[in-house]
Amino acid sequence: MKHFMIGASALALLAACGADDEPKDKAGAAVEKSLKSGKFEEIELPKLKFKAKDYGQTAEVLAALKLDGEANELISFADTSSADGGAVFNNVEIKPQNEDGPALIAKAMTFDGLNMTDAGPSFDRLVLSELSMVDEEEGVNLSIGDVSIVEPNEAASAFFASLIRGEEPEDVAPFSEWAFDRLSLSNLSLAAAPKDEEGAISASIGELAIGSLVDSVAGQTLFSDLKIDFDIPDSGDFPIKGSMKLDSLSMSNLQAAFLETFAEAGSDPDKLAQLNSALMGSYTSPIDQGFDQSVMKGLSLDLSGLSFSMPKAATKVVRNKDGIATGLVSPKTVFKLSADAEAGELGAQLAQGLAMLDYTDLEFGIEAKASYDPETKETRYTDYVIDMKDGFSLSFNGGMLNLLDVMKQASSSDNPETSMAAFGDLKLSDMEISLEDKSLLDRGFKVAAQMQGMEASQLKSMASGILAMGTMQASQSGVDMELVNQTVNALTSFIEDSGTLTIKLDPDAPLSMADLENPESMTVEALGFSAETK
Repeated sequence: MKHFMIGASALALLAACGADDEPKDKAGAAVEKSLKSGKFEEIELPKLKFKAKDYGQTAEVLAALKLDGEANELISFADTSSADGGAVFNNVEIKPQNEDGPALIAKAMTFDGLNMTDAGPSFDRLVLSELSMVDEEEGVNLSIGDVSIVEPNEAASAFFASLIRGEEPEDVAPFSEWAFDRLSLSNLSLAAAPKDEEGAISASIGELAIGSLVDSVAGQTLFSDLKIDFDIPDSGDFPIKGSMKLDSLSMSNLQAAFLETFAEAGSDPDKLAQLNSALMGSYTSPIDQGFDQSVMKGLSLDLSGLSFSMPKAATKVVRNKDGIATGLVSPKTVFKLSADAEAGELGAQLAQGLAMLDYTDLEFGIEAKASYDPETKETRYTDYVIDMKDGFSLSFNGGMLNLLDVMKQASSSDNPETSMAAFGDLKLSDMEISLEDKSLLDRGFKVAAQMQGMEASQLKSMASGILAMGTMQASQSGVDMELVNQTVNALTSFIEDSGTLTIKLDPDAPLSMADLENPESMTVEALGFSAETK
């Protein structure tokens, strides 16, 4: 699936991936062993052990919730009954606070285990079943099978109690103090085809459930059976029609603290812009994903003739006794991009591009392994490989120091200069990048040559000539000519004969960004540099 942070994380990935065949440190070796022995287990919600209780406080709690017949500005109902410490309300109408949003109807609202706590009225379980909108706009339909929360603690109960009373929650406990056994939504369906507008969209979700929330960590998070269909005739240059499906997404120990920051941000664009910083601030290491394990199955997208499919993606994070992410592994994930020229404009455009390169579709694979040593602050990426079938294989190996500090500093500032300055603390331990050509180079030169009206061999000779000219210019810049010659010779050989291009940096001591910017320090010996094509 994530890795799945784009900014600083992507830069770090390109600059610092991998290690040698064996980890360079004992911490890395321990993580490597843990990752190899680790298994991806099916993430399931634990079986609820809930049993309805009668605390003998039903009437008192209902009065405190303003559900005993007194005025409640939010909730009204047709009739109610209570027994065994619980209560059922039928044909319930739930109005939006501050008239912001549609009113909802629930066939039933059921409470179990009504009780009073030091924080106020509480319950052991609340279920809203068969929900829909009161005044649906013509062409718009919404329905939800049920929404439920089970065994909320006092902090969570106080929040929901305020909402039920129709009041703005005051003195809300921090999300870190919330806990519950289960929060779930099932069978959501939305269809929109407004009468006065062209186009239609429909969406459905089988289940969204969060289990075992404690200390801002959700033990299990499950999302299943997502389906979206859309038809938008007037979308700009051409109509858009298609569908998206996701069979399931499951995560274990999801770090959910950022949700409080998200809630506080509301619709404030300045606060929303700070969410990336808040998320990054919660990470324990550069390879932290915000969860311990994630498995996605059955993702597909069909969009006006363009098709994308990813059968499965998984990521596993290993943590030390302090909860710091010290290891990460993502087994090979395969995804395919294909085109149907007759199914839509996007398909026609992609099919044309693929045909030029003599492809009918594109199939990619990506896999990764990484480790982090909290004591040395070194991040190592190993066996990070991106490949394209009948195209290329690109692998990264290497290590960096202080990456977490740099990522946090860079994400905490809106000033580009400040963000870039943060990279001054970054140090490169070593790096190896290998690019294996599996026919993409020849395909690309063939297309480019046809566009220039020449043979591919001629274009390759021109490219080699440009590299040779660059060698002469580099000789005047003070850069080590041995380094330049190795690089140019390797690139020339790669262009003319294909093969695998490998560039390595293995200095005796970690290199800072300042070292890499100083031409005098850019020597083969100082960098531990080598470049070759085989």
